[in-house]
Amino acid sequence: MRDSSENTNVAVYKSQCTSEWLRTYWGIPDRINHLSENSDEIWTYKSGLIWEGVVPFVIIPIPLALPVAREKVCFTLRDGCVVSASTTKSCTVGGTFGFIPNPEGGGSFGAWSLDDDSSK
Repeated sequence: MRDSSENTNVAVYKSQCTSEWLRTYWGIPDRINHLSENSDEIWTYKSGLIWEGVVPFVIIPIPLALPVAREKVCFTLRDGCVVSASTTKSCTVGGTFGFIPNPEGGGSFGAWSLDDDSSK
């Protein structure tokens, strides 16, 4: 006997992931690239800034960073249907070493991670 849920999922995927669906739920893309070798298109949606640089500090932080790109989501469409998607996002990585005072008295001396990458 054949599994009917597999056929249902394929039909739902093909009917929902079209260029019309993207325009309805994501809006007009910031950029559309047409690939010359075939009928593929890449639709790019941009959002927040991606900052790169360093923030050294002695008592107070001194930011030395510039906005170099934007966070974005790219959809690849073939014949009007989405075939893949990718994201570019920012995250903070690094660490610090020193003394951090405790409001209740005393404090901590050592190294701390500044990583905010939640995908680990």
